[in-house]
Amino acid sequence: MTFYSKLQGLENDMIIKIVGGVAGDQVTVKNEKVYINDRLIGGLKSAFFNKKPVTPIKSMVIPKGKIFVYTPHPMSLDSRYEEMGLIDNSQILGRAYAIF
Repeated sequence: MTFYSKLQGLENDMIIKIVGGVAGDQVTVKNEKVYINDRLIGGLKSAFFNKKPVTPIKSMVIPKGKIFVYTPHPMSLDSRYEEMGLIDNSQILGRAYAIF
């Protein structure tokens, strides 16, 4: 899925992520890991590349009109962290496809 970033310093940059959860799915944060409907999405880190601390998302049910996005890379800044949070459906630009 492709969307425009709302992160400070990355405004108007297109970002590609995997959709991990949609409205009604359960996000659970437990033991430094994030799960969607009991499926492991990935671990949590305490800081980003620039050593700036990041805040883990809280356990919740994803509300209507929002999606949870991620990538499997351990240093990905994605919906596991409040700094990015859930993505509003209106931010979605389209679907990304591998072309190789």
